[in-house]
Amino acid sequence: MTNKIVAIQGNHPSKLNPKTDTSVFLANEIQKKKYRVFYYDPKDLSIIDAKVINDTTRSRNKVTRKI
Repeated sequence: MTNKIVAIQGNHPSKLNPKTDTSVFLANEIQKKKYRVFYYDPKDLSIIDAKVINDTTRSRNKVTRKI
């Protein structure tokens, strides 16, 4: 089984307005397709040893992607 993950850059989910913020709509649609959704703030994004590293609000684990 393939892990399907989507990262959304923006404000913390608790600060979003579900009636006006399209990222809430997109996250809900993505979750319906069985993707795991991670939110991150650009200030927490780093590149270390050619890997994009970011702490997410969905998990205490770091999500890394080799570039």
